[in-house]
Amino acid sequence: MNSLKKLTILCLFFLPYPLSAQLQNPSLEAQRQLFLTAQNALENQDIEGFQASLQKLGDYPLSYYLHYQYLAPRLHMVGTQPLKDFFRAYPNAPLSNSLRYDWLKHLAREARWEQFISDYSPQLKNPDLHCHYVAARLQRGDNDKTLQEEARQLWLNGRSQPKACDAVFDYLYSQQMNDDLLWQRLRLAMLEKNFPLAKFLGKKLSDTGLQRHLALWLQMVSNPLSTLENLTESDSQNVREILLQGLHRLARKDVSNAQRLWQNLKDKYAFSADERDAMQRELVLRVVLSEQPTAWQQLKTLTSQQFDPSLQQLFLQYALQAQDWKAIVDVIQRFSQDTQDQPQWRYWEARALELGGKASIAKDLYKDLAKERDFYGFLAANKVNLPYVFNHQKTPLPDTDVQELYKKHPGLARAQEFFALGMVLEAQREWQAEMAYLNQAEMIQAAALARQWNWYDRAIFTAAKAEYYDDLDMRFPLAFLEQLSVGASEQGVDLAWAYGIMRQESAFRADISSPAGAMGLMQLMPATGRAMADSIGLSLENTQDIYQVETNIRLGTTYLRHMLDRFNGNYTLATAAYNAGPGRAAQWADRYACLPADIWAELIPFRETRTYVQRVLTYAVIFDARLQERGLVEKIRPLRLQAVSGENCVPLTAQN
Repeated sequence: MNSLKKLTILCLFFLPYPLSAQLQNPSLEAQRQLFLTAQNALENQDIEGFQASLQKLGDYPLSYYLHYQYLAPRLHMVGTQPLKDFFRAYPNAPLSNSLRYDWLKHLAREARWEQFISDYSPQLKNPDLHCHYVAARLQRGDNDKTLQEEARQLWLNGRSQPKACDAVFDYLYSQQMNDDLLWQRLRLAMLEKNFPLAKFLGKKLSDTGLQRHLALWLQMVSNPLSTLENLTESDSQNVREILLQGLHRLARKDVSNAQRLWQNLKDKYAFSADERDAMQRELVLRVVLSEQPTAWQQLKTLTSQQFDPSLQQLFLQYALQAQDWKAIVDVIQRFSQDTQDQPQWRYWEARALELGGKASIAKDLYKDLAKERDFYGFLAANKVNLPYVFNHQKTPLPDTDVQELYKKHPGLARAQEFFALGMVLEAQREWQAEMAYLNQAEMIQAAALARQWNWYDRAIFTAAKAEYYDDLDMRFPLAFLEQLSVGASEQGVDLAWAYGIMRQESAFRADISSPAGAMGLMQLMPATGRAMADSIGLSLENTQDIYQVETNIRLGTTYLRHMLDRFNGNYTLATAAYNAGPGRAAQWADRYACLPADIWAELIPFRETRTYVQRVLTYAVIFDARLQERGLVEKIRPLRLQAVSGENCVPLTAQN
């Protein structure tokens, strides 16, 4: 049989609807083996063996993957019908988008524009393909309003667009280009700091006023101080925007001059109330971040409208250092009700009232907050000697509902099979794509399924996406219990705390790596992993060994022991050091020595580390509860938040 005839027969067989469903399905384990056999045959170009295995697969979810693997490298041979069948059968599958993308690129290279228009899908969200689509329709003579608007939207982008967009832009130049449309894109280019594009567009402006505004804007970028001091332009929307951009730019380098110039300019131009608030907020933020002597006083001048979450946190930190309890209470009462209801602000209002001499009011607030399973809820419980509340609710998952879920969302079944076969990246791709089509109840079901498969990170993240927080088995599984128990025991490290670190670092995904290069469950940098291995006499044949579960846990718990030893058994400092490094943790320890532990933790300058410490210590309490359920610990330890000692420390006392 010649190759062309064989290909034609295979394509007829390869229709993605279940041709083989008439066959009796083999067992799931047999299907998995057949899948691997078919995949191996295809890799070895054994088309007949591939087809034979495929015919026996029945309705196995990953038949679709084999279809894709066959079609993707043969786009120049298979014709359009098998592709259309594939797209129709798997409209929401991620590999359907991948195949459609490759197919459209192929059609564009061959200039088969009618077929391109027919097969194009906007859900690809690819600028290059979108430009080809709009250009092809314009070339065909289509001229509806929707198409014109699509052309305008492609134009209104501050980034340089792909070459495929040139034909679309040529159309705009010939049909509807004007100074207003040029300025809209030029403005976006300036905001994107795409100055070459802005200058290119500026040469096409005919309006001398707009040309002058562009020159002013470019001067503002290169030298904001001089440009602002010599500003002579009369008031207009463009000039106000340029002026504000210049002040923002100047404030990052020279906030004192930015404040001086703002005082001179704010009444000369018709800024809106929102613009004034935003500018004042930015200036105070820069004063605080540059640690100017007037920072605390300027923070206290902000109005309710000028506070944003970053300034709220900075205000709290300055107030805590100043021990200005009244200011804390006053400013919290100026926040929105939603902000006031957050556990952080409920706790600090109670704490400030307590230290401000209103202990009875504070006690009631603590009691109410202690009902929360949260860092601040646990702090509040400690204040009034109440047990921690965990609110655990197990998620039931009837088998009948699972089959309905798979039928409605086949991507979940495909994800399960990929995960079972160890093809984790493919599993994640299917899972993530299917999430867009699940409602909240279905997401909760999906999270419970992932937990059943021990796919811990998907269970955790999916439950969070569904805003479903009370199934602690789903969100805080006792994963890798045997290995972590051994590692923690060998190093004399608290098991629940080690669990808290692992949960925050990797969500129990063993193969994960960070952009910075941290590896595995405990997210160890290679140098740290090698140093810890040397310290315990463990031989690493290569750096990739750090990903191995047992090795990673041994090295991670060894590093935890080192951090505890470095900081005299202080879990708060050791936790901060694991995230930000021991050097920074030591600096913060010196800087905020003698402060109560809750205040010290709130003063951590890095938001990432501050959140990290709070989460890890909270998670440790929850894991203590989980371990207690299993009879692995006798009691739940209090929140592992410890004060930083220093010489001649004096406790805070209530101020009357």
